[in-house]
Formats: sequence, structure tokens, C-alpha cells
Amino acid sequence: PWWWGCPRGRACEFAHGEEELRGDGLKLLQQARGDKKKAERERVVAKHVAYEEVSSDAMAAAVRQGLGRAQAKGLKRRRGGEDDSDLGREFLPIDVSGQRAGLRWDGGHWLASVGGDGDVNVTMAPEGGGGGARFAEVDGRAEFGSARVVGLAVTAGRYYYEVELLTGGLLQVGWADGLFVGNAGVGDGVGDHEHSWSYDGARQLSWSGDSADYGARWKAGDVVGCLADADAGTLAFFLNGEPLGDAFTGVDAAEAGGIFPALSLERGESARVNIGLSRFRFPLPE
Repeated sequence: PWWWGCPRGRACEFAHGEEELRGDGLKLLQQARGDKKKAERERVVAKHVAYEEVSSDAMAAAVRQGLGRAQAKGLKRRRGGEDDSDLGREFLPIDVSGQRAGLRWDGGHWLASVGGDGDVNVTMAPEGGGGGARFAEVDGRAEFGSARVVGLAVTAGRYYYEVELLTGGLLQVGWADGLFVGNAGVGDGVGDHEHSWSYDGARQLSWSGDSADYGARWKAGDVVGCLADADAGTLAFFLNGEPLGDAFTGVDAAEAGGIFPALSLERGESARVNIGLSRFRFPLPE
């Protein structure tokens, strides 16, 4: 019986294990578990979103050296042809103001799934080569899985990256912050949550919780440029180098610790992400 081994015997009024909890006792247990899960989520978000400021003399020197190499190669890249063997090796992504070329990544895996590991498949290619993987290819495996760049939180400056569409279907490409919550099971991706902003060229819409008419229709092989101006609070997109205009204004990039590149894909869709380790297909925005 439930009271077996209890010195109080049948008259005991205390719960003997979780299954006997009722009323306020059960509520307190459930609240404690919820608080623990929330604290763990916040710890994970802080780990991936926060970043260290470059402060030591050695790192400052490395930044100057990396910027010098970028400037020597011509930060404003031209299309096609030129040797890009050294571009972006030291620092990424590209800051289009030319004042800073981003944070340092020593590892090759800079793009990761948001949510379930089976929602998207991320392939870093090619591996190695000093600067790590130069592209990331993403394949949708769930109803609407999401992926994000890790190790970066943009709070100031102007940052740009490109997404080449390997298929021309339903994708939402753009930015998110540390409070973004995606749910592939119900089809919520980047732009469906208020802490994310995206361009959807299949339906010619912009998304951030709600949708609005925006942009041109895309197709397989097109290249989407994504520009965040954290100082001005604007997010703009480009299609094959042609500006589509500001999709969002009044964006507070620092509200949740910074914004980062992110995208969502329907099952069967795929894209290639370039954050500056390889030459961009189109010139950086002025």
C-alpha cells in the first residue's frame, strides 16, 4: 500500500512521492519545473547570442591585420572571376561600412538548426581550408524548419549576407533575435514570430508576425541579398543585386542582445548561405 514503510502508518497526511501530490503541492512542483526549463532556455540563448567584445591588445592587432587584408583585396567586391582564396579567411561576416569585418570564427560550423535537429539538414562545404566552411547548404526536412548563424549578434553597424536559392519554392530569408521561437511542426519560421524579419519571394511578402506586400517573385538560381542597418533600424533585401527597398523600419537590433542571419525552408526546399567567407555574387550595397 501507499503508506507501506511510513512510521505514521495509515494516518499519514503527507504525499509519498510525486504521484500523490494534489492541489497547491502539485502546482508548486509544476512551477518549479517550469522555472527550471525557462532558466535552461535562457542559458542556451545567452550562450549562442551573446558574444565577447574584442578587448585584448592581441585581438585588436588581429582585427587591424584582418581589415588591412580585406582593404587590400578591395572590400567593395566586383562580380566574378577574381581570385578569392584569401577573402574572408580571418574575419566574417562582412561589415559593409568597412570599419569592421565581424567576429572571428575558428570552427567551421557557423550555421545550425533552430529547434529540432531533424527540421533542417545543414552541410558545411567545403570543409577546412584555414577559414572553415565557405558555404552552408540547408535542406528543409520538416514542414517549415529554421536555421541560423551562430556566434554573431549584430547590435550596431551595417551587415550583409547572401542566400542562393537552390530551389524556388517557399522559403523565408532574413534575420532574428534571441527571443525568436520557431515551430516547424505548426509551420512557424523566420518572420512568423515577432522577433524575426523575413522576405518571402514565393509569395512576394515581408513577414514579422504579420505580412505585407513586398519585393519581387524569385526562382531557383536567384540570389537574395540581406542587409541589416542596425544604426538606422532598417532591414532591406536585394534580388540578384537589384534593391527591393526597406522591408522593415524601426527595428531595435539591440533589444534582445543583437540580431543574426536566419532562414526557414519548407520540406524539399534548399539554399546556399554565404556570410562572407567566399566572394559575394553581387557588389556590397553602398
